[in-house]
Amino acid sequence: MTPREKRIAAMQRRLEQFRALPRGEANAEPGALPPGQSWVHKGFPVLDLGEHPEIEADDWRLMIDGQVLAPFELDLTALMALHSISLEVDIHCVTAWSVPGAQWLGVPTEALKSQFTLLPEATHVMVYGADGYCANLSLEDFFAQDCLLAYGLNGDALSVSHGGPVRLVVPHLYFWKSPKWITRLEFMSADRPGFWEQRGYHNRGNPWCEERSAPRVTHSETVKPESTAESPSVETPAAEKIPARSRFQPPLWWDKFKAWFA
Repeated sequence: MTPREKRIAAMQRRLEQFRALPRGEANAEPGALPPGQSWVHKGFPVLDLGEHPEIEADDWRLMIDGQVLAPFELDLTALMALHSISLEVDIHCVTAWSVPGAQWLGVPTEALKSQFTLLPEATHVMVYGADGYCANLSLEDFFAQDCLLAYGLNGDALSVSHGGPVRLVVPHLYFWKSPKWITRLEFMSADRPGFWEQRGYHNRGNPWCEERSAPRVTHSETVKPESTAESPSVETPAAEKIPARSRFQPPLWWDKFKAWFA
């Protein structure tokens, strides 16, 4: 098994543990910690598929295609010529660590709209990285006010380990929705699962609702069979609700994940 395959298998095993946990209470106030998370106050963990493609700044290109009027390619000089902003946000990883106040420098995704024309059929976007990774997003999430094509982090150029030259940053969702080393934006007329979404992760990934794993299909909903003379209508009661309080305790297994971080 390759190192990449081992990482994927380990993340999928962790996903099965997430499935057994109840959802926490939402509290999306600035500076609040999503349920089940722990702050990392020193350093910035690195967690990916284990492949760090080194792309020279002069060689970086971003292809924009799919449901657009005409395919469009952007280099780093053209990207940085667009309106850039500095944005301080908290980052939340699905593996339960959170980094407070990360300072990103980049171009808001909204600013890209001036460079190409989206077709009316576009509803979602698939974001591809040079490592073979991809993540799907609705246009609402992709063009949200806090989303960046980032090329700087905490006062420095974005390092290779953090996704440089350019990565997507979608801070209001779990960080797997922010691909590194991005090379292509494919605008789509319908949703399609990305890398981790194909492997059981939640399709959206809202940390405030603990959307770590895709919901399993259950039969706990109320069932109303067709009524007949011989068999009167009956209702199957809904399953008992689990309290919303999260029982996920990251500190108990935090040390096991430190080996993953560069």
